Amino acid sequence: VYIEATMTREATMQGNTLRIVAALVLVSSASAFIAPMRLSPSLSSTSASACISPARRGVQLRMSGKVEQVTAEQFELALQTEELPMIVDFFTTWCGPCKLIAPQLEKIAGEYEGKVKVIKIDTDVEADLASSLQVYAMPTLVFIKDGKIQQRSEGAMLAPKIKDLTEHIFFDGAPPTWEWMGKVPDKGVNAC
Repeated sequence: VYIEATMTREATMQGNTLRIVAALVLVSSASAFIAPMRLSPSLSSTSASACISPARRGVQLRMSGKVEQVTAEQFELALQTEELPMIVDFFTTWCGPCKLIAPQLEKIAGEYEGKVKVIKIDTDVEADLASSLQVYAMPTLVFIKDGKIQQRSEGAMLAPKIKDLTEHIFFDGAPPTWEWMGKVPDKGVNAC
């Protein structure tokens, strides 16, 4: 009887352990799809700054400002009035790859100044626009010429690859020799 009771108790503990592990896996998997929460007001800025080395405190990343963030209305106006081809970066503020591609787009905007306009649109703010253009992955670059989507690319990439795409799509350059995640819409698809 003692052996049976011990075996039953151990089986129950193993079953509970398995349930706990399964619950943790489900929770951690689901949390990967949820946008990170902002720090609550109860957390002081001094406790958050404790995680930053003293040499980096007060240092902010600065961009040259060549890439302009626009609203849906400004984007629609640019489609109608802009004569230059456009690269549109659809991003979110909490997306790691979006943060990585931002300085790369600044380089492209500087290199193609006067030839290509580079803008960015926050999909959390302009969700209807992103949905209407079927932008679901972040970051997504949409290449627009004459008010029509020429090409799109999903995922972060470095400036040389963005330059390869820009040359190919807008200036009839050679196709990229590297594999990329892009969609080619039917010719003549309007952006909106």
